[in-house]
Amino acid sequence: PYHFISNQFDVKVKAVGHAGNQCLSILTQLIANQEKLYHAPIVIILSPSWFESKSTKGTPSEIFLEFNSEWYLNKILNNKIDKPYTAYINQRVADMFQDFNSPNLELKLMFNQHQAAKSFIHQLLFQPVILADEQLLSFRNLINPFRVVHKNAYQRKTMLSKNIQFNWDSIFTYSKSQVLKNASNNNLGIANDLYPEFEHKKGSVQPVAPRFNQELKDMQMLIEFLKKKKANVTFIISPLNPFYFKNLKELNPTINHIETCLQDNGFKYLNLFESDTTKYDKALLFDVMHLSDYGWYKIDQFIIENYHLTNAN
Repeated sequence: PYHFISNQFDVKVKAVGHAGNQCLSILTQLIANQEKLYHAPIVIILSPSWFESKSTKGTPSEIFLEFNSEWYLNKILNNKIDKPYTAYINQRVADMFQDFNSPNLELKLMFNQHQAAKSFIHQLLFQPVILADEQLLSFRNLINPFRVVHKNAYQRKTMLSKNIQFNWDSIFTYSKSQVLKNASNNNLGIANDLYPEFEHKKGSVQPVAPRFNQELKDMQMLIEFLKKKKANVTFIISPLNPFYFKNLKELNPTINHIETCLQDNGFKYLNLFESDTTKYDKALLFDVMHLSDYGWYKIDQFIIENYHLTNAN
């Protein structure tokens, strides 16, 4: 979408993230930019793989550090408006704190603030450390302040309906035929050159109950925050290949839980997940979990029509 839409409209699309940039990391990035969220057009792609097996533990610590700079952590610490969410982030930082080899002042403050919030005794014990860290942080920011860069890209443009029409049927028919043409040596919808990697094995998913699924809890907090900020958010649930994952139906209750959360909070979404091999569209992916051109066109259409970028047919 950040190529297709930017090439067709006067709307610039910025994409953030890669594997592992899960709901907690998305939440912290958005809280650090909360002043830009009111009615901001945002699309969040949720991967089903985040909500099963080891990924249910939440955003990996190394990914959290990759996508959350000291500047972002500073902004979260100084956020006095969204206290329930900053407290939640403090708790999640404390959960992963042992993974940090050399935590910076921001991470230490978040950890200590979470510890101090546990009880009155904890507050007495940790408050001197918190005050010392806050003074160090203030001094550091004074002698080496974060430079705020004002760019035109930060100025949100009104997304007006354009006089552009897409023949989606033609786009889908052609792109689907090309995907399937490149997957001619198997019945799984996997590209010919990738099929040998999956030919002699089957994948499986490991569902985790909601009460033990940290990623689901992070997602619920993310949804709650975006609703509070009145962001113009839509969600996409990406697919997995049911011909490869032998027990994919076991993930249906988790996907249903995600859909219910989105529906209850009034967010529009596109669900491309399908566990039934008789209903699954083989052209959506080029392997077992990565979208093909056809799959991305489906997302392009969803975004363009939901944000009224065109009167598309």
